[in-house]
Amino acid sequence: MRSSRYITALQYLLVLYVFFYCAAASGQQPQKAIENIQDLELGMPRDYVLAKLAAIYKLEKKDDFKPPTEMWDVSSGDRYIGELTFKNGLLDSAEVRLYAGQNANDLSARLFTAIYENSGKSIIKEEDGDLTRSRSAVADMEARELTVGKGRYQLLFFRVGQKQFRLMSLNNADGTQHIDFAELITKKWQSAPTGRK
Repeated sequence: MRSSRYITALQYLLVLYVFFYCAAASGQQPQKAIENIQDLELGMPRDYVLAKLAAIYKLEKKDDFKPPTEMWDVSSGDRYIGELTFKNGLLDSAEVRLYAGQNANDLSARLFTAIYENSGKSIIKEEDGDLTRSRSAVADMEARELTVGKGRYQLLFFRVGQKQFRLMSLNNADGTQHIDFAELITKKWQSAPTGRK
């Protein structure tokens, strides 16, 4: 009689384990809200990301890529917002365009803001006057130069605080130049807990 109680208890525990394990493993969706492209985290499921972003932005799949890689352009109206890359159904990279063009004043303002907002506390007492703001940050940088066809790309990757940026200059053979400044999404997604380690 006693052994049948143990078997019943074990069966009950097994049923509970299977129920909770299956519930956690099947249809698990990320619980993180996505209100804009900057809320994305690397490793998020493709279908979840596209569904959330489609409610906010216009998404256009690029046809140049073969499975398991997909690339998508993200825009709002006629303004380009950034791009997403998925590999094997998970977000592999995402970037948010902060500037594109040839205007040095606009570029320097965007660059200053990106560095200032992601730096530490002010290193001076901020007062109205000649010098009103100053912050200091250690930046981790990497410079690359690539030649593709007749164009030369100069890329500067740098990290300030928790954010990573890319400044890219494309110098064409005809003398024209295009500059692009973007924030690279680097935060990794932690899937919802399943009770397993």
